[in-house]
Amino acid sequence: MKTAAELFHEFVRTVRAPKTVAALFAADGVLELPYVADLALPWQYTGREAIAGLFTRLLELVPGFEFCDVVIQID
Repeated sequence: MKTAAELFHEFVRTVRAPKTVAALFAADGVLELPYVADLALPWQYTGREAIAGLFTRLLELVPGFEFCDVVIQID
């Protein structure tokens, strides 16, 4: 089993591949991002299909979307 830090790093590394990112979540996993409401998007996504759809849409809105210089403060 992967640690939370390992999963997070995989998430950051693959954020530009929506289906790969969604596969990191449980089938009924929930992703809540209140700040995407500023982009006129729903803030809560349930299930892999919805999560993949969010990242597909984010990449359409912000083609260069990625994380850089990520530091985990507490593990």
